[in-house]
Amino acid sequence: MNYKLSNDVNIQIGIRIRKIRENLGYTREKFAELLDISESTLANIELGRTYISQNVLLNLYSKFGISSDDVLHGTNNSNTTQNRINYIVSNLTTEKCRYIYKIIVDILI
Repeated sequence: MNYKLSNDVNIQIGIRIRKIRENLGYTREKFAELLDISESTLANIELGRTYISQNVLLNLYSKFGISSDDVLHGTNNSNTTQNRINYIVSNLTTEKCRYIYKIIVDILI
C-alpha cells in the first residue's frame, strides 16, 4: 500500500533518504539496485517528486536496519553506524560471525 503525502513531507523524506544513502556510502545507482527500484524512482523520491512506497521502507529496514520512523519522521533512532552494524551482525549465521570476527581482529591487531 502506498500513501500519498504532501509535497513538503515528500521533500523532507527525500532529504532523509539521500542523507541515509550518502552516509552509507552508496551511489544512487547502487542504492536503487539494493532497494529493488529504478535509479529514476530513487531520484524522484530523493527530490520529493514522488512518495516512498511501503516496499522501499521494508527494504530499508530489512537490508540496512533503517526504521520507517527514521525515514518518515526523522527520529534517527537506527541511523547510526553502531546501530546498523549491530543490526547486520544480529542477522548473521554463526559461521559468518566468526569470519567477520577474524577480519576485525586482523584489522585492529
